Amino acid sequence: MAGKRITRAELTTRIETVVTLVLSGLRYAEMWRFVTDKTDWLVSQRTFDRYLSKANASIEASAEKDADRQLSRTRLRLTDLYKKAINIQDYKTALAILRESNKLYGLYPPEKHEHTGADGGPIEYADAKERLLGLLAKGAALNADTDSPGDNDG
Repeated sequence: MAGKRITRAELTTRIETVVTLVLSGLRYAEMWRFVTDKTDWLVSQRTFDRYLSKANASIEASAEKDADRQLSRTRLRLTDLYKKAINIQDYKTALAILRESNKLYGLYPPEKHEHTGADGGPIEYADAKERLLGLLAKGAALNADTDSPGDNDG
């Protein structure tokens, strides 16, 4: 749609509105319907797609900043706790804080996790296909039992 140009402030407001729509959990079609029915934007779907792209980039950038900020706070808190533990000569706590700090900085090799079946034996999956087909058949039978012939009169 050909229309008049909007100001940067209006563009920012529109993108912030789309951010709110995304964060509220609306699906694409619901957001598009909101834009066409509840706003005076008069934009094409292509323009809305650009707004959505910028909104998603804004959300991602904000999440990265929040994660960096939280990591910095956690590091400072651990440093502060370590100092306090040393000052009161609580070496056991100081060591626990060092371990936590080292994990946070990634100084330990990755932990290896092994999954086992019953009693520590191997995981058995040989009959999984047959069990799944059996469960599907039971579900289909239950569904067939709940359908009565009179339900199909439209």
